[in-house]
Amino acid sequence: MTAWGVAVTWFTRAARTRAVNAVGETELRGADEDSVQANRVAVVTGTALSPERADLPTARRRADTQAGALARLAGIDAEPVSVDTDNVEAFVTAVTSLAPGFAALSLEGHNAAECFEAQRLLQQRLGMPVVQGDALGLAVAVLAGLNNAVRVAGKDLPTARVVIAGVSPGAAATARLLVAAGVDDVVICGRGGALHPDDAAVLPPYLTRLIGWTNPRRVRGRLPDLLVGADALIDLAPTTALTAPMVTAMRPSPVVFALTDGQPVLSEVAEAAAVVVTRQGPGAVDAALALPGLLRGALNACSSEVSLPMQLAAADALSGLAVHVSTSRLLPEVGDERVVASVAAAVTATATYERRAAAPARHAFPQEGTRR
Repeated sequence: MTAWGVAVTWFTRAARTRAVNAVGETELRGADEDSVQANRVAVVTGTALSPERADLPTARRRADTQAGALARLAGIDAEPVSVDTDNVEAFVTAVTSLAPGFAALSLEGHNAAECFEAQRLLQQRLGMPVVQGDALGLAVAVLAGLNNAVRVAGKDLPTARVVIAGVSPGAAATARLLVAAGVDDVVICGRGGALHPDDAAVLPPYLTRLIGWTNPRRVRGRLPDLLVGADALIDLAPTTALTAPMVTAMRPSPVVFALTDGQPVLSEVAEAAAVVVTRQGPGAVDAALALPGLLRGALNACSSEVSLPMQLAAADALSGLAVHVSTSRLLPEVGDERVVASVAAAVTATATYERRAAAPARHAFPQEGTRR
């Protein structure tokens, strides 16, 4: 066995042991922990998930990158799979047929509506974790980073006003997770401005669900309007042109997560914000900080999904690894050997707790008002 093989074996056992110590002996689904299938994840791309067929090569490269990261960081046997169909139902049927050889699926694509629909159908049919890998990993990393950023800025996350620019899968997953974490005021800004409850009839289903959780003040306007009085901006829109006046219009000590690839942060914007976070450099927000540990933990627990509590546990574990938090370093680096093990242990423990909580008690008392 190679040195890396030894490290992976130690990691998976250590992560499981930490989780067991936290909640007691796990009650697994009966799958063989040492089987090949139990450690296999398919990273699936397809023309059904891409807005244009020309995007498929890019999606395939991203799938290769993600599969490599899962193998390198978490010891997961990840395999890129391409499904060449432009029909969502045909895509789901094809993926369903190959799913028995895997323990989890990670979908990669750029068309948010089709990707969410495919994920929903596959999760219903397969009873195994089905995630939008990059989107989920990014959302967990954003929440972890934001937890620490508001501390640095002297703010309180539950009462912070957060604006998310963009309606990509990553933006949608981030909004959902922030609301689940207790952030009361999240507003999503698309190309036409703030997503508003009155627009439900003209929005795709995944956005319709989002507006049920967001924009509690029912505000309207474009990004410059929405940033007035905001505490934090999560920029995931490729067309955002962020300026210093937009940042200075925010509340004192504004937090800016500039996470659009290829868009450098202007120096005057960086000077206007208390905290600026990007996808580059030390402490950067990166999906690879969260996704390997999330999937490793779900596989260790033989979980049938990656639930919201599991995602929240992952974010808490990740944010807690940054001991000396500062404006320039909110999160550990991707190569930090603590990251995957800590995130996986938290996810496994949470999955085990959920399974036990859902199991019927052996000697349950009848509810008040019922008869034996």
